[in-house]
Amino acid sequence: MEHMIWRVEDGSLFAHTNPKFLKKVIIISGANNIMNLEDPRIVAKKVGFLVDLVKTKVAPDVVVEIVVPPVAMIQVKQVTKQMMVERCIYFGFHLQEEMKKRNIFVHKFQNKILTQGYPKTQNQTLFLDGVHLNREGYELLATTLFSSSK
Repeated sequence: MEHMIWRVEDGSLFAHTNPKFLKKVIIISGANNIMNLEDPRIVAKKVGFLVDLVKTKVAPDVVVEIVVPPVAMIQVKQVTKQMMVERCIYFGFHLQEEMKKRNIFVHKFQNKILTQGYPKTQNQTLFLDGVHLNREGYELLATTLFSSSK
């Protein structure tokens, strides 16, 4: 996430985008931070800061939407799968609270994965490495975003 913040601050992320044609920005960020055991409250605040940067440095009228990033329920370092599930839920809650202050819609894509029965096989079917989506994962994400924007 720090890299995304830096790229918005230095202007390189949207360097080839005309702000008057930019209608919507969808931010999917925080999974790496959560997997690296960063405090979910801090991660949610960083996403909030990123949203503020996009609106002030890129286009104040752009619609920003947030996707709670999917994180495979795998054991990380000394953290059990159950603890990782709790961290993801905790992050989603704090992200929702941060975005409510800004009147920003939050897609709960992680919930879609969980409700569609993916936890049993998600590492093999939706993720490359437990954090980053593969093609099937991105197709599910695109379908979810498209259906919610109708």
